[in-house]
Amino acid sequence: MKSLISRFSVAILCSSIVAIASAEDFPGIGPTTTTITSAESSYYCFPQTSVRGNYDSLIIDHNVIIPPEDQSKSGTIFVGARFKSKPGDLWLLHPSYEWRKVNSDADLASAMYYSFEKLPLVVPISVFYGPADIRAAIGDGEIWVGYGLGSFADQTSKAAFDDMTKNQRYSLLWEAPPSLTYMPQSGLSNSLSRLCFNVNEVLKIGDTFNDVIAPPPAVVLGGTVTPAQ
Repeated sequence: MKSLISRFSVAILCSSIVAIASAEDFPGIGPTTTTITSAESSYYCFPQTSVRGNYDSLIIDHNVIIPPEDQSKSGTIFVGARFKSKPGDLWLLHPSYEWRKVNSDADLASAMYYSFEKLPLVVPISVFYGPADIRAAIGDGEIWVGYGLGSFADQTSKAAFDDMTKNQRYSLLWEAPPSLTYMPQSGLSNSLSRLCFNVNEVLKIGDTFNDVIAPPPAVVLGGTVTPAQ
């Protein structure tokens, strides 16, 4: 199992290196921002969960929806992996896209996905940021997603993890199908779920070739949105 998780991490980290670059790496180059508005609102819809690639190159992106009663509260997002063959073992995804096994409460501090001082409406997550080979987990692996409320100053994440489990703020996102003959998308627990945003303003970032290499706004630890300069 550890070798499987390691393969997840290697594939993920290799693809993450490119994303680390910032606008500061390219002096004088930054994105052009254009605001486009409309007198009438329109809906922009997309799947809540995206599954791309095959079992040897899988990428899963998901959008966690925070209900109104918990928005703007301090909380932590958790992404977990477990195996049916070893139900007592739990692995949590770190922001570095490294899977870390939780053996005790002390491991929670280094195994949270994101911690927010104020939880937003939508939290985008990447389960496999880069193509991951999960063929060894066929019929066995599961991905779970959830969040818990807890003080942002509590860097142990234990309070948030306990709140998540106590109030069952978690759900099965994807499980590896029983054989390679199934499409990876068939493992989604809710493949029909779509999100629709009602918008009348679009912020367009990047109008020239130079803008393409400048990164878009990024959500960093703590829920701060940092636009590229």
